[in-house]
Amino acid sequence: MGLVERAHEHGLTVPDDLAVITYDDEVAAAADPPLTAVRPQKHRLGVLAAEMALARAGDPVERPVHRVQLWPTLIVRASCGGTAPVSAPTNR
Repeated sequence: MGLVERAHEHGLTVPDDLAVITYDDEVAAAADPPLTAVRPQKHRLGVLAAEMALARAGDPVERPVHRVQLWPTLIVRASCGGTAPVSAPTNR
């Protein structure tokens, strides 16, 4: 939100002169204009971490290493000139 304020101070308008996208979506919708955001899957990440830790505790020697990809969700808002939300698939 600070970037948008600095842009306005320099005579730039969002999204006409500058498109803004933020990471995380805690307060992005409350900005003026509402900020497009890349929303990580925080809850899902916590669940997977707990599941994997419990599985490893139950079988610490034979448990294989895992790689997990969690795709974030793109929430398109006015700050980039968009209007429709777009989501990436969720992989486990």
